[in-house]
Order: sequence, then structure tokens, then C-alpha cells
Amino acid sequence: MASYRDRYNPEALHFPGSFASKSFLSGVVFCCVCLIVGLALFGTILDRTLNIVLLLAIIGVSVAAWPKEILLDQRGLTQRHGLERRPMEWSDVGQVLVTSEFRLPLRRESFPTLTLRIVSKDGRHVLEHTPRHPDTHRFAFEIQRHGVKLPEEWGHITAPNLGHLSSAKDPMPEGLKRR
Repeated sequence: MASYRDRYNPEALHFPGSFASKSFLSGVVFCCVCLIVGLALFGTILDRTLNIVLLLAIIGVSVAAWPKEILLDQRGLTQRHGLERRPMEWSDVGQVLVTSEFRLPLRRESFPTLTLRIVSKDGRHVLEHTPRHPDTHRFAFEIQRHGVKLPEEWGHITAPNLGHLSSAKDPMPEGLKRR
């Protein structure tokens, strides 16, 4: 699902994780759980132990890669993951960095990802907009609109979808009729 406005607070914008990434990660966790149940019934004790530990590690990585929902509103940013909430007010935002995902050092120069890392002024709070979130352009525009300075390589972001708007002074295209 793309980003959407909140029904009760029109200033609030929700950026949930993409459906494709959530579906993939859910499938991985489901397959690992099924394999754990199967391994608990069959195999030697050493095979069971090693394979179950490996599958639990895969489940842990999948949970860590699960996209966390981001909420932008008039007060600031909030990132939610399960029961955990990380709020950050607009006045506390220190800098925005374009980095690689999961802080992998080899990906920084060769394979850059569109991960926007927002760090608080004191450096304790970090929010991330990853490639598993929709509408990166809209997210960057909205945080810029609230006075947060984007990295120099991004420059100034214009409003999303401005190219699709036409002026009211333009003549009506042929084939369209007024009611």
C-alpha cells in the first residue's frame, strides 16, 4: 500500500511497509516454522539442533528486516514496530543521511540503496525509510516541508506528481464533455 493520509488527522501521513516485502517475509517465517516442526519430529538430535538454530536465525533476520511503519504529523515523526514506538519531534531532528541498508559497509559505494536515515540531534534516536517503504519521493518532500534539510545529493525536492497537473486555464481536451 502506498502512503496515505490519516482519516482523523489530515496532517498525518502514514508510510507502511510495502505489501510485497511483508508477504515475502511472512512466507519466509511460515516456511521456517513449518521446517522447525518437521525437524522436531524427524532426524537425529544433532541435525535437529543445528538446523533449528539456523532456522531461528533466519526468523530473527526476517523480523529485523520487517518494514517499520512511519507516521509523519504536525508534531514530528514516529516509527512503529510491533509494540515499540520511536517518536521524534521536528525540533529534535538533527540530520538526514542517505546510507546503505542494515549498515553494510560494502554496499555504500557499489550498490547504494534509497535508505533515508533520520538521526536526532543527540544521536540517540534513529528512524529509517528503507526501500521496503513506498513513496520515497513523497517522504523526502514532506520532511523537507517541515524544515528538515535533506542531503546535498538530493537537492531540493518538489511536490510529488506536479507533472500530472494541468492549469485551469488550459482548454478542455476534446472528447470530454461537461455534465
